[in-house]
Amino acid sequence: RLDSLGEQPDICYQASDHSLVLEMPGKLSGQEVVGTIDFYRPDKETEDFSVALNPVSGMQNIDASKMQKGRWKLKLDWTADGTGYYFEKNFDLQ
Repeated sequence: RLDSLGEQPDICYQASDHSLVLEMPGKLSGQEVVGTIDFYRPDKETEDFSVALNPVSGMQNIDASKMQKGRWKLKLDWTADGTGYYFEKNFDLQ
């Protein structure tokens, strides 16, 4: 179903304020998006955490000040207008 959106969510680290910026696909604009954002640390499960997905104008800022540097896995599970979506991405926090 993610292919039907024509683009994937994107996440980038903002070092200036120690935050992650999650950008949702543009086709979801104007739709109610609800779900969860799960962060997994492959080498240290005790650092795993989840936050509610609640984008404003297609974007959501996530406090990363307590996240350790290294490899993370992002898992997004959300619903928009009754359709379920799932996305995973590995990223390195520098």
